[in-house]
Amino acid sequence: MAKKTKLPSNIEAERSVLGALLMDSGLALSTITSLKEEDFSGEDPRNVLIFKAMKELDAHNKPIDSETVVDQLINMGMFEDAGGTSYLMELLQAPIQINNVDHYVNIIRNQAVLRAYLAKLEAILKDYTDGGIEDISEFMAVNTQALSDIASKRQIANFLSAQTVTEITRENIRKESKLSNNGITGIDTGFIKLNAYTHGWQPGNLIILAARPSMGKTALMLNFALKATQNTGKTVAIFSCEMANDLIMKRLIASEALVNISDLSTGHLNKRDMDKVNAALESIGRTKLYFDDTPNQSLGDIVAKSHKLKANNPDLAMIFVDYINIIDVQGKYDSRTLEIGAITKTLKQLARNLKVPVMALAQVSREADRNESHIPSLANLKESGNIEQDADIVLMIYRPEWYKNQGYKTKENNPLKSGEAQEAENQQKEENSGKPEGATLVVAKNRNGQQGKFTLMFTPKHQRFDNAMEGYDAESGSSYRGGGSSSSNGIDISED
Repeated sequence: MAKKTKLPSNIEAERSVLGALLMDSGLALSTITSLKEEDFSGEDPRNVLIFKAMKELDAHNKPIDSETVVDQLINMGMFEDAGGTSYLMELLQAPIQINNVDHYVNIIRNQAVLRAYLAKLEAILKDYTDGGIEDISEFMAVNTQALSDIASKRQIANFLSAQTVTEITRENIRKESKLSNNGITGIDTGFIKLNAYTHGWQPGNLIILAARPSMGKTALMLNFALKATQNTGKTVAIFSCEMANDLIMKRLIASEALVNISDLSTGHLNKRDMDKVNAALESIGRTKLYFDDTPNQSLGDIVAKSHKLKANNPDLAMIFVDYINIIDVQGKYDSRTLEIGAITKTLKQLARNLKVPVMALAQVSREADRNESHIPSLANLKESGNIEQDADIVLMIYRPEWYKNQGYKTKENNPLKSGEAQEAENQQKEENSGKPEGATLVVAKNRNGQQGKFTLMFTPKHQRFDNAMEGYDAESGSSYRGGGSSSSNGIDISED
C-alpha cells in the first residue's frame, strides 16, 4: 500500500491568527469571514476547535475574547479537546504582530488551496491506477476543470477571488440583517439623524468635520469622541495639535457635567457644580480615551503613534485629529493645497490599515460667510486639495444664531458690524447664555449613503451638542424655549 502523502500546513500562521483574534475582536469582521474551518489543516486539531468556537460567537454577534471563547468551548463540549485554558494562554502570549494578520490569513488560505490541489491530484492518480478511466478525453477535461476551480481560490498578491468576496459580502449582509440597533453597523455616533445617514462610523472611513471658526467643531468632535468610547467601551485616540490636554478635559467635563465652561475655567463653582464636576471626572476617567497634545505635530508622528497605540491597545475603535490645516508635513510641495492633499491621503490610508474610522477637523474659508445663506459647501473647504476626493464623509456645521450675534442679516451678504473686541465680547456672552440654540449639520459628502442636513442643539456654555426635538429646524428662525429634553438619552438641556 502506497504511503499517504503528508499534506502541507503552517501551524504557526494558524496560531497567529487565533491569537490575534483573541487580542482584538475588531478583526472578526474581516478575518473570520475570510476563513473557513476546513482552511485549518487539522495538523493541530485544537486550532480547528477554537476557530469553530470563534465562528459560532461571531455568527451570534458576540464579542471574541478569552472568556467568551472558553464559555463557548465549554458549551460545545470541546474545552479539553481544544487544549483548555493553558493553550488559550499560549496563543495570547505568543509574539504576534496584529498588523500582519492579513498576511497570516493569506498563508492559511494558500496552504488550504495547496492541500486541496494535492489531494485532488492523489484522487486522480488513484482513479487511474484503479482502472477507473473509460474515456480519456472526458477524464482529462473533468479533472482539468476541477484542478482549475481549486487553483482559482488561491490568494494572488493582495487580490481576492470573486468567490471569496461574495462569501465575505454574504456573511456581512447576513450579520447586518440581524442587527437590532436601528441599522447601526459601525460605531454609534450618538446622534439619531446622523446614524440614519451614516449607519455609524465605519471602519476604514475618513470623516472630515469642517466649519468656520467659532461654529463649535472642536466641541462636536469631543462630543463624538466621548460618545464613541462610552458606547463601545473601547480605546479612542485624540490628537490635538492646537489645544492642550487640560483645556480639552475641561470641555469634556463641561459637556458631561452640564456646568458653565467659563465658571470651570475661572474656578467659580459652587458646591453643587463641584459635585457634578467630580462625578464627570470619575465617569470620563473610567473611559479609554487617550490624548496627545504635542504641538506642531507632524503627519509621520500621528501615523507612527497611531500604529503604536493600536499595537498596545488592540481594541482601538476610532482616531480624532484636530486639525489637518496645521499638521506639519515633511518634504517639499509646490503649494499648501498639495500638502493638505498628502495629509488627507495618508489619514485615509491610516484608517484602512488600522481598520478604524478616522475623523479629522478642517477649516472652512471666509467664502462661506459670503454665501447667501452662510451655509458652507465643499467648495468652501480651505486649502481643500484632495479633501473632497479622499474623504468618505464630509460634515459641516453652520449656526444661524452665531451669524445674527455677529451682525449678519439672514440671507444677505453684510459684513461684520463689530471688530475683534466685539466678537470676543459676543463669544463670552454666548458662553454665559444657558439657552440652547439650533445648529445645522450638513452631510456634504457621503460616499456610501445619502447627503442632506439636519438640526442639532448646541449649548455654548456647556460646549455640548444634543439631538434636536423632532420638527425643530435651526434655519426656520423659531426660538427654542427649553423646558424639555432634545436628547435621545433623556438629558435635559434646558437652562439650569
